[in-house]
Amino acid sequence: MIESKDSQRQKLLSATDTTRVKVRFNDTDSMGVVHFKNYMVYFDDGFVSFAKFGDYIIVKTRIKNIGNKSIKFIHELYKESDNTLLAKIEAVRFVLNLKTNELMDIMDFLEYYLQ
Repeated sequence: MIESKDSQRQKLLSATDTTRVKVRFNDTDSMGVVHFKNYMVYFDDGFVSFAKFGDYIIVKTRIKNIGNKSIKFIHELYKESDNTLLAKIEAVRFVLNLKTNELMDIMDFLEYYLQ
């Protein structure tokens, strides 16, 4: 038996969905608080989860090289459902000391970060 559009509408109006989103570094301002402009991105995450057309991506990261002022990562993106490799990049990162506006020594940063 086919449901009527009114019945389908009522079912949808009573449905809820919850999705878990990890706050990313680039979502925050210099004080470590989520910037309000990112709320729309989170709302989009919820929409995708509710509409069931989203896919999960697995991000694998490893360190390739540690320099004095930089660190090179290898990032790989995989489609979770079938483990297909979607992208692989090398990214060089720097850490800026916000008080001095100078690049930090990577090992000093890692020592502080890993404590």
